[in-house]
Amino acid sequence: MAESDRKHEERKQIVARIRGIAARLEGTSVNGDDIDHRIPRLDWAELRNKDFNYDWLVENWWPEASQMHVFASAKTGKSLLSLWIAANLAIGRDPFSWEPTKRQHIVYIDYEMTDKDLADRLNDMGFDFGELAGWLHYILCPPIAPMDTPSGGRELIELVKAYEAKVVIIDTLSRVIKGEENSNDTYRNFYNHTGQYLRTEGIALLRLDHAGHNPAKSRGASSKADDVDLVYSLERRSNSDDSPGYRLNRTHARVGNVSESIELVMNDEPLTIKSTAMRTYPAAVLTKLRQLTEANVPLDASRRDAIGLLKAAGFPVGTTTTLVEAMKLRVSREDFRQFGI
Repeated sequence: MAESDRKHEERKQIVARIRGIAARLEGTSVNGDDIDHRIPRLDWAELRNKDFNYDWLVENWWPEASQMHVFASAKTGKSLLSLWIAANLAIGRDPFSWEPTKRQHIVYIDYEMTDKDLADRLNDMGFDFGELAGWLHYILCPPIAPMDTPSGGRELIELVKAYEAKVVIIDTLSRVIKGEENSNDTYRNFYNHTGQYLRTEGIALLRLDHAGHNPAKSRGASSKADDVDLVYSLERRSNSDDSPGYRLNRTHARVGNVSESIELVMNDEPLTIKSTAMRTYPAAVLTKLRQLTEANVPLDASRRDAIGLLKAAGFPVGTTTTLVEAMKLRVSREDFRQFGI
């Protein structure tokens, strides 16, 4: 449809709505089916029976279909963390607990990094590029209109539909708007043209943003994060052994059962990030886990069969306690990449 035809059709629809309102005010009958089609009424019985238990993208932090705003001071590492989150969700792994999850189609809009930056970081994290293909739809500096405008919202929506994505990540919010950062109207327009559609379609959104002079608040207008479900600030931290990490602090929430604070630890070679609440296992158990995998021991093998296969493969049996815990760990986890396997 040509732009002129589209505008003409929009004007006709506006006129029709105005006439409908006028008819009701004058007591004239109006086609009720037409009104219900355009403005569906709330089904009270459906609302009463609806299951509002959350399905999580990231356990106790990011519910499916919710909108998240994360802000941090410059060079804190918010782009690194969001890439880690996106790549893990794309391969089907919780980025903080490393538990297996449902794989997600993700549209990632990035105006911050270069293709070399992206390749270097993913290589440092040890991700298989082929495994990310078809799931992590990463778009560097897309030539789309600002998302606080009708055309920008439509263009993002077309991308989301094309990739059948249920998750959108924007790095960063200030790069996808044309309005003044200090104007509340800018973020109302972003919601009206972009955020509202994503919410209606049940598509989760993560927006990255910069902190202001007060590191506990986003830079710019006070209403910047009014329309989202969750707001977290991100700061760098150090563990007791001086290893680097992050802390996510919740500042606003309109959904329940989310963590107030999440402590994350970062390790090198490969670069990994995990919650400090994640269970750790003795080195001997992880070694035995690798040996069981290399010896092709079936997940449902008995302890006696596992011992025989380990011996046949040239591996020591070790203690019974270590072997039993490693066998239980293999059965309970479908994904052993977090252990370097």
